[in-house]
Amino acid sequence: MKIVFQLCHAVLVLALVGTVTELGLLGHFEDPWQWAPIVVLTLCLSLTLTHFFAPRPLIRKLFRISMILCILTGITGLFLHLKGNFEFELEMYKNLSFFSLLWRSLRGALPALAPGSMIYIGLLGLITALIQPPVSR
Repeated sequence: MKIVFQLCHAVLVLALVGTVTELGLLGHFEDPWQWAPIVVLTLCLSLTLTHFFAPRPLIRKLFRISMILCILTGITGLFLHLKGNFEFELEMYKNLSFFSLLWRSLRGALPALAPGSMIYIGLLGLITALIQPPVSR
């Protein structure tokens, strides 16, 4: 089980580094809402590394909280991306039916489902915390 724990941590670190790097390369920091995933992912990365190299009960708790925060940030991002696309499409095509508007919004300028990767990262982190070997107090 220890090897699975180590592999989950390795995949989690890769996902966190890759996602925060991609957001940086995309210039995802025009307003405070765009900074949120960068800050949360950086926090998750630091707690993931601490959780692996210095596991303590408090760190484990903070690690879990950061993963829940990652999931909530992903859900918020999905909403904000979809809302931005909705507003843009509605401005361009005022007479669209709801389903046409939804379809266009899902395929819009903002990647509507991209924040979902933060949900996956958070879930992987919670699974990692569940399979963690016991830590000493």
